Amino acid sequence: MLNVYIPLTLTAGLALWALVFRRRSVFANIQGPPPSRRFLTGHLRKFLGRRGWEYQLELASGKYGQVVKIDGAFGNKWLYVVDPVALNHIILKGQNVYEESPLFLAINRLLFGPSVLSTVGDHHKQQRKLLNPVFSTNHMRHMLPIFYRITERLRDTLAEMTVDGPRTIDMLGWTTRAALEMVGQGGLGHSFDSLEADSTNAYAENMKSFAPTFFPMILVRQLLPQLINIGTPRIRRWIVEYTPHWRVQKLKRIIDSMHTVACSIFEGKKAAFAQGDDAVVQQIGEGKDIVSKLLQANFATSEKDRLPDEEVLAQLSALVLAAMDTTSSALGRTLRILAEHPEAQSRLRKEVTDALENADGGRLSYDELMGLPYLDAICRETLRVYPPLVGLGRVTLKDTILPVGTPLKGTDGSLISEIHVPKGTMIYFGILGSNRNPALWGPDAHEWKLYYYYYYHSIPMCHICACAYTAKNKLQKAHEWKPDRWLSPLPDAVMSAPIPGVYSHLMTSNGGGRSCIGFKFSQMEMKVVLSTLVRHFALEVPRDLPVPIVWSSAGIQSPSLGYESDKPELPLKIGLVKA
Repeated sequence: MLNVYIPLTLTAGLALWALVFRRRSVFANIQGPPPSRRFLTGHLRKFLGRRGWEYQLELASGKYGQVVKIDGAFGNKWLYVVDPVALNHIILKGQNVYEESPLFLAINRLLFGPSVLSTVGDHHKQQRKLLNPVFSTNHMRHMLPIFYRITERLRDTLAEMTVDGPRTIDMLGWTTRAALEMVGQGGLGHSFDSLEADSTNAYAENMKSFAPTFFPMILVRQLLPQLINIGTPRIRRWIVEYTPHWRVQKLKRIIDSMHTVACSIFEGKKAAFAQGDDAVVQQIGEGKDIVSKLLQANFATSEKDRLPDEEVLAQLSALVLAAMDTTSSALGRTLRILAEHPEAQSRLRKEVTDALENADGGRLSYDELMGLPYLDAICRETLRVYPPLVGLGRVTLKDTILPVGTPLKGTDGSLISEIHVPKGTMIYFGILGSNRNPALWGPDAHEWKLYYYYYYHSIPMCHICACAYTAKNKLQKAHEWKPDRWLSPLPDAVMSAPIPGVYSHLMTSNGGGRSCIGFKFSQMEMKVVLSTLVRHFALEVPRDLPVPIVWSSAGIQSPSLGYESDKPELPLKIGLVKA
């Protein structure tokens, strides 16, 4: 019997060695960081960890070229790409060859079911075809009054909290709650939150905790495409129920909460549609919300193109998490930057105040709001320098050739203008790296500057003895944030580069058939909230925090007090603007 196992074991071992060797040898001439000693995770702990954005910027700095080789899990090689020609080929020209990674699809199917985030090919196109009209500019105009009502409620609550003077408030908590309520009313026709000071929102807290809970589990994430195929759904659920790890149990509670709420909303919508148009109009959103429009479009379409209930339901949770997390992150980052740049804050406040002098009813129309030049520049520059997602992955479905616009210098000194990429290779395109590419945007797009994370006098004397942490972290690298770059012609290199992004020559909202379907929705959210809050409140960076505010890139970029904390929060000092 032993004689049978020996050749089988040798054969399996040789097959594994051949696979790993092939992956190692095929990119042998592509430059990259020194090989990792970790076979199981390679460079991924650095690349995808909480400070992964720093490592990715190092890769994108030009040191290794604009296509970089890194070590993935189990000896595989990944390619990190910021070259615009290569990005264009991956996302547009060769999008049938470069598919979403099995990990991305597995995560989203596990979270939401068969939503637009977890389907591929014609199935994905069918879903987007039904969703596209409800994210059009015309439909955004109908939702603007809903967004104003929610933001004005947030404004009133913050005004009550600061009526006795400025105070430090966790603004990420409030941007998350506001973003959830906007996607709730505008997207689902459902109210999640009263936005009152003494109320809490367990659903929002769960959603905000998802990324910090899940993304540190790097090895589990890499194995997830295989794990979700083990046994039956009942067996997999049993395994999850009895896995004694706090992250697993917390994720279970988050996903269960999302599913329960989505089912309740969906059944309510179906019941309203069964009662007729009058019942639909009586609901929150007045039948103009995205899910109501999706149900209308689904009922009106032909039988063969109609989505089953399971797929319509899947869009609800996908819409909430995708819209809430990214927008609240972008809003929080913008508020933090305005707190750091009082001159930009004052300039924006004046622009909004001047525009409102001629506005009807104390609100700007859609065209007036979206046409404010400095507000638009601030949003664009923040999303350029600090995209909520720092990158996304694709996997090659077959052997292919990847062209590059700027030839790479190989490890042997030769110039490389195209790369042979074998089937099954992970291609990770750098959203952050592309947005800050100095070859396109100029030296100030990727300029390293040293500045104090805290003002020197903000560190209490009793903390001086703990300077091992402070000395290491108070001098922090930062890139130049310059909204005025959007108020004059962009560099010729940017205008001529085939960057495949759908938004402002940026990769922030992705591109091609899998671009962010809700980026106009998110833009309008940001502009309504920023124009309202900046007009009424002055923002400052608190000087009495125990540790610096840092941003983690595991999943959606999220702030916390130091990298040791798993709690997403963004303390900012806010006070009413004096008349």
